[in-house]
Parts: sequence; C-alpha cells; structure tokens
Amino acid sequence: MGVVEEFATQMQNAGVAVDPGQLPDEATLEQAIEYAKGWYDGLDARFKEGLDAVTSQFDGSTLLNDPTLNVAPAIHGLMQAFDQATGWSFGQAIYLAAQCMEAAKQTAGESEGAETESTEGQYEGGGESEGAEEENEEEGRI
Repeated sequence: MGVVEEFATQMQNAGVAVDPGQLPDEATLEQAIEYAKGWYDGLDARFKEGLDAVTSQFDGSTLLNDPTLNVAPAIHGLMQAFDQATGWSFGQAIYLAAQCMEAAKQTAGESEGAETESTEGQYEGGGESEGAEEENEEEGRI
C-alpha cells in the first residue's frame, strides 16, 4: 500500500473519511499539509480561535482552497473531508493530518522493507542462502 492510501486509512481510523483518489501524490500531499499547518501555527491566537469555532460547526475548511488565499489549494479533497467530519475544527484536523502522514510514511516504509527482506537473496545461489552454500561446501556437496 502506498503512502497516500495508507494516509487515507490512518485518517479513516481516526474518524475522518478521506478518499485517496481525491488526494495529490505523496510529495504534494505532505508539502501541502505542512504548509497549511505552518499557516495555521502562524495565526494570531484570536484568529485561530475564531477559525476553529467556525470550522468545527460549519463547512469552512474548503474556503482555504481558494487560490487567492493560497493556504491549501492542492488538497481540496482533504479539506472536503475535514468539512464532512462532524465536530472537527481546522486546527484539530490539520494536526491530525500531519500525524497521519508521519504514521503513513512509517507504515508504508515498513511494508516496503518487509517486502525487500522477504525477497532478499532469493535469486542468488539458486535460492539458497550463503550459509547453506557454505554448509554444502564444508560437507563436500559442491
């Protein structure tokens, strides 16, 4: 499973239904989440409070997709998912997205590592490992 699909699964498990088909590629998704999180972190405390109050009760996250605001134009599908998730403020959702992205990268990386380990050495020496080959040499079978 790729990072984008794993991200969608992580978000779903946390209660925010995200369609992976509505998300950009991994690099764009990660950059857009970090940019939106940085934008949010840079807001005045009163503005954050107001934004969170509005977005937790009304569909407001998709407004941040407006290209003139330049907050989250690349992640429209994610912003739609935020708006469809009842009770989530933008701040909560963007922090959740950042956590889910990190977890998705780790999980996808572990999966790829496991696939590599399971096929490693499979084609060398007729499918036998080096240890088996050395053992056969010692017993005079090679």
